[in-house]
Amino acid sequence: MHGGASLAVPVLSFFVPGPTLVAVAWAITATLGILEIARFASPRVNRLFIRAFGLVMRPAEKSSMVAASTYVALSTAIAFTVLPHAVAVTAECFLALGDAAAGAVGERWGKTRAFGKSVEGTAAFLVAAGVAALVLSATPGRLPIPTVAAGGIVAALTEILPLPLDDNVSVPLISGVAMALTGAVLSSF
Repeated sequence: MHGGASLAVPVLSFFVPGPTLVAVAWAITATLGILEIARFASPRVNRLFIRAFGLVMRPAEKSSMVAASTYVALSTAIAFTVLPHAVAVTAECFLALGDAAAGAVGERWGKTRAFGKSVEGTAAFLVAAGVAALVLSATPGRLPIPTVAAGGIVAALTEILPLPLDDNVSVPLISGVAMALTGAVLSSF
């Protein structure tokens, strides 16, 4: 569910003009933000929210934590606003596929811990990011392999490190900046 929802805007970005896409991304973010405020302000609204979305929510999200979908929407809106299109698409795909793979593998087979997360999950994140890079290499406006490789490695490291920012925000934005910088350095040669 998380991966599919995270892929919606990157896929849509190939069919919707940039300014319209950014407006839609910010409208989704604003709507989810208002829902978060309403559900934390009203136990009744929170119960309705949980009834509607509880099956896809983590236990902490049901009581005191902002839902992952809100963070994903925020990172998507920011990425498509400030990063080049190919970088934003790639960074969001790293999040969608990598985070889902890390969670699935880490929960099932994760035994080696680092920073409170499983190394096996991080390895799965890196493999999923590589798969995303291979798929995206066939799309128009693709990024050079060294740029994508740098972004995938930075995304996996960002996911495992105990950063204060939710990984649904930090992974795509930090890896996106890394790819933008790598691309700028490579283009100067």
